[in-house]
Amino acid sequence: MDSNLIPLEVDLHGRHPDDIPDVVDYWIDHAIKTNHRTIHLIHGRGTGALRDMVRLHLTDHEFVDSFGDGGVLRGGGGVTVAVLRCE
Repeated sequence: MDSNLIPLEVDLHGRHPDDIPDVVDYWIDHAIKTNHRTIHLIHGRGTGALRDMVRLHLTDHEFVDSFGDGGVLRGGGGVTVAVLRCE
C-alpha cells in the first residue's frame, strides 16, 4: 500500500510546549523519509498551549504545504493535520 495515503499520527499529549518544535521537526523528517504526505498531530484541546505552539511552528515551515483542524471525524480542534509539500 502506498504510504502517502496513510496519515502519520503523532500523539503530543504530555509534551511541554517548548519541546514542540524539535518533536514536530523529527516527525516531519520521518514522514518525508517514509513517503507520508499527511501528519496528524494530536495535541488535545486543553488550554490550547500545545495547539498554539504546533501551529506557530508549522506557519511558514519549508516542508509544510498547509495545515488545519482535524475535522469532525478526526479529532476536530484537538488535532492539527499538516499536509507536506511534494517534491
